[in-house]
Amino acid sequence: MADSDEAGGCGCTGDSKRAEKDPAYRRALWIVVLLNLGFGACEIIGGFIADSQALKADSLDFVGDGTITLVGLIALGWAAAARARIALVQGIFLLTLGLGVIGVAFWRALTAVAPEAELMGGIGVVALLVNVVSALVLSRFRECSATITESGRRQF
Repeated sequence: MADSDEAGGCGCTGDSKRAEKDPAYRRALWIVVLLNLGFGACEIIGGFIADSQALKADSLDFVGDGTITLVGLIALGWAAAARARIALVQGIFLLTLGLGVIGVAFWRALTAVAPEAELMGGIGVVALLVNVVSALVLSRFRECSATITESGRRQF
């Protein structure tokens, strides 16, 4: 177990030495970063075109996932304590996004206009495909660090 560490007492284990040196792992993370950030940008545009708060909120989730995965990629070589602190910051980031979405959703419930359903459905199908591809790319690395494992779990 010398190569394994436990991040922040969460029970997640990972081989951080492998993660630092495995180009396939880094490549998989970059693929997930690009998929999430790229689709998040496309989805926010679709959200404005369709006048859909749901698409805008989901785009924030994709951008959040991409950002978290990027930070996790950067943090691969860091000590477990540093990765645990980063995981806490990531949790606060997601909480802030969630509270913002709830606030805007409440406001929109009071002032709503029906969104364009066909465009929303089409973008939703593409979102599902992006999530499935991300999950498949990450699935062979399920034993990696807590920061990346959490991001991968969010993809499922």
